[in-house]
Amino acid sequence: MVRVWGKRSSKMTNPSRRTFLAGTVGTLTGAMIAGVPAAGDEAQPVCETETLDCDVFVYGSTPGGIAAAIQAARGGCKVVLACPQKHVGGMAASGLSTTDAVRREMFGGLVTEFVGQVREIYRGRLDENSPDWKLIHDGWHYEPSVAERAFVELLNKEGERLVERKWHHLVAATVEGSRLTSVEIEGSHLARTRVTARTFIDGTYEGDLAAVAKVPYRVGREGRDEHGESLAGIHYMNWKTGEQILTPDTGEPSPAIQAFCARSIFTTDPKNRVPFEKPATYEEHLPDLIPLLFDFAEERVKSIGLGTPLPGQKFQANGNIAALTSLHCPGASWSWPEAGRQHRQRLAQSFTSTTRPATPGSCKTTKRCPRTSRPRGSRRDCTSGNSPTTATGRGRSTCGRGGGSKGGP
Repeated sequence: MVRVWGKRSSKMTNPSRRTFLAGTVGTLTGAMIAGVPAAGDEAQPVCETETLDCDVFVYGSTPGGIAAAIQAARGGCKVVLACPQKHVGGMAASGLSTTDAVRREMFGGLVTEFVGQVREIYRGRLDENSPDWKLIHDGWHYEPSVAERAFVELLNKEGERLVERKWHHLVAATVEGSRLTSVEIEGSHLARTRVTARTFIDGTYEGDLAAVAKVPYRVGREGRDEHGESLAGIHYMNWKTGEQILTPDTGEPSPAIQAFCARSIFTTDPKNRVPFEKPATYEEHLPDLIPLLFDFAEERVKSIGLGTPLPGQKFQANGNIAALTSLHCPGASWSWPEAGRQHRQRLAQSFTSTTRPATPGSCKTTKRCPRTSRPRGSRRDCTSGNSPTTATGRGRSTCGRGGGSKGGP
């Protein structure tokens, strides 16, 4: 989600949450695990500050942030694109390898440019009659490294007007009256850069730039009565049919947000495999997976599949929304939006550590795993060239050596 405010946004004076969200200018597929800064980070020694002046400052290299930066540059603006990761692309370059686009004819602009770029990259390495070519679904499915390369190539075309600042965290914002006038970003070596701009765009998933600029917000779900919305508040439904389930709705507000999971890329190719190793935190996180044993016992889950197939004998693993236990981490994500940089890094590691005992490869170390899940696990290991995991697309963590690609918020 991308939000814009600045000189041209006079209506954004003291915006409410609803008014602020109404200012969204673009959304592409999306979101990642990563240390995005927020209020409350520990104090760090500060180096000398340099200054950059531009027309448009974009914080967040999600697909939406990238699109905003590219479009501004094409419009003749001098653009600075900053992100807290050294890789760009958000969730699309972090393990979320299947674009949720049921009606693809509804998309255009930079979405189709990105898809076309993915297609061209694969055209250079795959025969269009090969089985792997069908797996890319005309460019809408991709390996994380291919997605990152596509984003990088699109950004490089605007290099004359677009400056990137990777691995830079937002640490401060200056607001004069109702107008944001400058921000400070901090690099990996604690060197700070002050950026002034006429227009500022928040390209993060969490709204980090808005939060640092003290724009009013809330986290969680509004209650039914607050704005007279029948489906607001706590609502229980069958996610496939949209029908009410047995548990009655309450309509009460809730602090809960969507559960995160670590999207992971695995391979069955012996030449590209990195064997699973028992994580150091295995015993710590194993109790979280006990309900999975009941899934197997009650045959709600009969085996653990390989996931969505990708080129190169790779597979994208995702959570199972119908199972009692999956790669999702319900509740663990609630503190993410307002967490500081270090806290988010710890959460990201926790999501990854929770995921590893649940993978089929780790079932080899768990005697209570049904045998129906073990044969697949024994031949599915992390890939050495594309192994990012992403908690709702927020961060970079790899299982095995190498590491695919990761885009920061």
